[in-house]
Amino acid sequence: NGTPSVHNSAMLAYSAPNTISSAKAMKLDQAIVVGSASELNNVVLKNMCSVIKIVVPDEVKAIKVAPSSGTLWDGASINLQTLTATQFPSASTKEITYTGAGETLVAGTYYIPFFPQQFTGGVMVGYTLDGTEYYWKEKKGNFIFQRNKLYDMGSLANWPQPEPKFAVEDL
Repeated sequence: NGTPSVHNSAMLAYSAPNTISSAKAMKLDQAIVVGSASELNNVVLKNMCSVIKIVVPDEVKAIKVAPSSGTLWDGASINLQTLTATQFPSASTKEITYTGAGETLVAGTYYIPFFPQQFTGGVMVGYTLDGTEYYWKEKKGNFIFQRNKLYDMGSLANWPQPEPKFAVEDL
């Protein structure tokens, strides 16, 4: 799903997908995996992404990750020799969305990868039970997400729960 293009043997330009519509617990979507090897002996995989870990209970339809303000960097030129990335922003992407292949995400632990970047206004993670209204948890401040680091957001079950919705017929 990504769009890699090789500039030379050491440099790769890559735009990561920002919507994963078949997310599975305890799995890393292969659409975001980038690898390089000069030969198939002694291949070593290096993680170029930052990863958010989040535990999802039953009945969650989707998860979103977004900066509180600014742009989400979903592209990078990756130097495969020095393992450095020079990020570039998407023209339209403001968030990463994870949805399951079925009606809801299966309960479990999810790992949401994205390119290392700085969120100067904070970072938000949201979830939806109905696919339309999201409930957000925000951490204010200046955050520098580094490559090859795991950021644990805990369990959605421990977050404040949405208020029940009432219809006119309920009154």
